[in-house]
Amino acid sequence: AAAAAEHVLSHAGESRDRARRRAREGRSILEAWMEERGDVSWVPPDAGLIGFPRVDGLDDTGPLSLPLLEARDTALVPGRFFGDPSRFRIGFGGPPDILREALRILGEEIDRER
Repeated sequence: AAAAAEHVLSHAGESRDRARRRAREGRSILEAWMEERGDVSWVPPDAGLIGFPRVDGLDDTGPLSLPLLEARDTALVPGRFFGDPSRFRIGFGGPPDILREALRILGEEIDRER
C-alpha cells in the first residue's frame, strides 16, 4: 500500500497537468459547439468540469433527456433539477471524442424538439 501511495504521489503533477489539458480541451469543444449552433449559451464556470448551458427558445430541456438516454446512451441532466428548466447540466472533462459525439447527438435532439 505504501508503494502504491508513493507512486501516486510521485506522479500527481503529471495527472494534474493531464486533467487540466483535458478540461481546457473539453471546454473549448463545448464553447465551439455552442458558438456554431448559436442557440445554446452559458456563463462559463470559474472552475470545474461542469457547465449549465441554456437553450434559447426551449423552456424545458427535460424532453431531451429520455430520447438521449434510450436511443443514444447519452446522459443529460435537465435543468429542472437545478431550478432552471431551460438549462441542462453537462460535464466536459471526459474524452474529447465522446464529448464531440454527445454534442452532435444533443444538437440533433434540440433540433427535433423545435
